[in-house]
Amino acid sequence: MAANEAARRLAEELRAAKEAAGLSLRQIGRRTHYSRASWERWLNGKRLVTADALAGFAELTGADGARLARLLARAAAERSADAAQGADTAAGAACRLSQLPPGIDDFTGRAAQIGALLQALVPQPDGQLGRPCIAVVCGGGGIGKTSLAVHVARLAERQYPDGALYANLDGVSQSPTDPSDVLAQWLTDLGVPAEHVPGSLEARSARFRSVVRDRALLVLLDNARDAAQIRPLLPASELCGVLVTSRVQLAHLPAARHVQLEPMSYPEALSLLENVAGAQRVAREPKAAAAVLDACAGLPLALRICAARLETRPDWSVQTLAERVADQHRRLDELAVGDLATRSSFDMSYAQLAQDASGEPADRRSGISPARAFRLLGLVATPDIGLRAAAALFGVDEEQAEYVLESLVDAHLLESPAVERYRFHDLIRLYAAERAEQSETEQERRDALERLLLWYAASADLAGHLAHPGRPWLELPPSAAQPEPLTDSEGAIAWYHAERANLLAAGELAEANGLYDFGWRLPHAMWPFFLMRSNRADWIAAVETGLRCAHALGDRVVEGRMRSSRAQALTEVMRFEEAVYDYRVALEIATEGGLVPMIAATLTNLCIVHWESGRYDEAIDYGAQAVERYRAADNRLPLARSLNNLGHALLLADRAEEAGRAGAEAVELGREQNNGLIIADGLLIEAEARWRTGGCADAAEAGFRESLELSAGVGQLRNEAQARQFFGGFLAAQGRREESAEMLASSLKIFEAMDHPKVVTLRQMLERVSSGVPLS
Repeated sequence: MAANEAARRLAEELRAAKEAAGLSLRQIGRRTHYSRASWERWLNGKRLVTADALAGFAELTGADGARLARLLARAAAERSADAAQGADTAAGAACRLSQLPPGIDDFTGRAAQIGALLQALVPQPDGQLGRPCIAVVCGGGGIGKTSLAVHVARLAERQYPDGALYANLDGVSQSPTDPSDVLAQWLTDLGVPAEHVPGSLEARSARFRSVVRDRALLVLLDNARDAAQIRPLLPASELCGVLVTSRVQLAHLPAARHVQLEPMSYPEALSLLENVAGAQRVAREPKAAAAVLDACAGLPLALRICAARLETRPDWSVQTLAERVADQHRRLDELAVGDLATRSSFDMSYAQLAQDASGEPADRRSGISPARAFRLLGLVATPDIGLRAAAALFGVDEEQAEYVLESLVDAHLLESPAVERYRFHDLIRLYAAERAEQSETEQERRDALERLLLWYAASADLAGHLAHPGRPWLELPPSAAQPEPLTDSEGAIAWYHAERANLLAAGELAEANGLYDFGWRLPHAMWPFFLMRSNRADWIAAVETGLRCAHALGDRVVEGRMRSSRAQALTEVMRFEEAVYDYRVALEIATEGGLVPMIAATLTNLCIVHWESGRYDEAIDYGAQAVERYRAADNRLPLARSLNNLGHALLLADRAEEAGRAGAEAVELGREQNNGLIIADGLLIEAEARWRTGGCADAAEAGFRESLELSAGVGQLRNEAQARQFFGGFLAAQGRREESAEMLASSLKIFEAMDHPKVVTLRQMLERVSSGVPLS
């Protein structure tokens, strides 16, 4: 644009004010929030400064703002007059464009993402020539990408004095917008006569870059399908900024700042609900509001739908809405109002999966199509799923499973919170389950779940044997999927902790789908970990699922196993009478069936529950019967365990000499079987008995120390805590109060972490030792 007289004078006065203030272009840009490049053009008279920028400049430099404003008005008027005479023949004289969609008045939250995007869209004075600032907002359907992008674009627009372009690329539809059509419209909007718009995509893209090469434009590309759709629409100017939204990862877009949208935090979600539905109305029913927010799981689209339903239904209470969205089977039906529907948003993403598969039944690289993998994952109501478990579910190898899982992550239909771990957003899980119900036959669904549950059962069984050697193996059907590759106790315990919630959910999944054999096998395989880590609430819940499955199968032997397991958990929480009842039913079942190993195991468990409840004579009687049964069957490993249980009962009954003999025999059998846990427990009994009967204190101490080292070495926290408790009592009896207090405190810490009832006893012992009061 040729500078008119007023524009020339304005530029001169701006330069003079800059010099007088001693400010650089960069400093002016930072303090007025306009780019250095923009100020360079304004001070050189290449462009007219905007009114907002001029006001900030006057305030910063102390210049006469009123005079500068009059010069700007006169320059603008003269430019308009010049433009009216013949600017319609030149694209450069087009009016300032502002094509951004309207923003949302009640936009809420996303402060960190807004900051990151605004920072990415600020033109940098040292930016690479010919490369615009590019920011990408990625996320699944309904996550709020467009709302955020429009909000940010409205805030960033002032950085781009030549205006803003917008295009909805409709990337999730079956007919995405052709970038050639977008360019034709943009070129016309930018002042290129329709007859001069080139015909090919390449020519239109080149013409677009030429037209905007000296312009500071913001470009908003909404709902992009992929990077190939975007590239022709990128300006080749460092003065421009580009903001893109997409449901897929656009990793191949050069030099872009990527912002991944996650579900809203609870405070953000609550604020959105309050802003639309009314803060006072929401505050009157906080529990119902929390239930609505939980049902929406942080998805902005679902939250806005719920808020809109309340806003348009003043007679509804928040509780009414909470009850309507509580039912998972109708939740997606409820999350719809007007032209907004959560299911419709998911439909578009799912349709794109099917479209990407090109109608083929399976992707060549994955062995299973992304759409089918999505559906099968919807069958699995576990908190997350690991790579190997998913491979079993799909019936493919790990490499193929990883490919299709990562494809779903790229499409924002699946999340990957950690390496080889995957999970659904709650609402997407419901949608995937719907799709599985519609597209997979009953037999296909059952086969997939059986593959998954078999993998969990086999892996849990292997882990249980590593953590607690000598247990009978589960009888499982053959499987093509290999169990988790575990090799030692430490790895088994770590795997259990990683999969604990999934294993519990898998048992419930088995029951819900009539796969009752897995419903009891899973808690049966998990028994060692329940015992070692004292997850008593999980233990009881899992075994009760197994007990219901046993009843559904009509299998009395399985019922006996489940009752015995539940009784152990009930003993841990000091519900002794309930435990004794379950054991007696289990003993009756075992006796009816002539199941000698089950009879002996139940007898030794009855020994434990009776000593825990203070009935030592009965405990000794049951323990002796168990020892006799195992000795007669020459079943040496369980014999060793039953000897240790009898030894504990004898110690509690002050029959230390007999306890010592039982412990010594258990140690001998444990060493024969190379079972560290049995050796540790036997050494503990033997050491305790030795010092009680006046034996060598040094030998007793050596036994305590070896027992503690072995218990800690096999990762048995419960046994380690018990060893520390016994050792602490011994040290107190030797007058070594400081060492005793330290040992008892470490035992208490373990029991507290396990929320074990023994914390009361340990605290009393520690208090007496610390006060110098004898323990007995």
